[in-house]
Amino acid sequence: MLALIIIGGLVCLANLASLVGNIRGARYSSPVPLVGGGMLFAGLWQVSSARPFAWLALALDWGTASFLIASPRHVKEIWSTSRFCLLEEYTGQNETLKATLQLFRGQLWVLRRDYKPKREEGGRVSLSMTGHYRYEDGLLILELKDGPFTLRPSNTGGLDEWVWSESLDTHSHIPSEQELVLRRK
Repeated sequence: MLALIIIGGLVCLANLASLVGNIRGARYSSPVPLVGGGMLFAGLWQVSSARPFAWLALALDWGTASFLIASPRHVKEIWSTSRFCLLEEYTGQNETLKATLQLFRGQLWVLRRDYKPKREEGGRVSLSMTGHYRYEDGLLILELKDGPFTLRPSNTGGLDEWVWSESLDTHSHIPSEQELVLRRK
């Protein structure tokens, strides 16, 4: 009981020190969620006179409080890109790239790109991007921070195939003579 209170209190103090350090701009460190507040809560819960105030350990520990504040957003984000909200999925690959585009409810998209560099260039690289999408004039428009990225339907597959022929960013060089066709899974 006393060990839980002491260790939990020390972790809470370390979380508070990380917050103060972040505010001062001296350094950035992440708080440890649930450990300090949870241990302090468990220790205080065992003391009958402190039991009514044990919940304060969870609220006053910066690591636990920041975790609890951010949890609804994280849960919403996880849910919105879950299989339950998946509407369509497209995949395609060529010699150097495998891409998977997933379209979700709420106009959300996730694009995962797996690069297979040439042997002399080193290992594989995987990148993911997210954003909102819309259909406009028969095109699929993926909204990015730098502006829209457009996929056009293929001539043969209609809306079951989208053609990716432009570069998303400096990391994805697709030569203009080499298009990537994303087919519905």
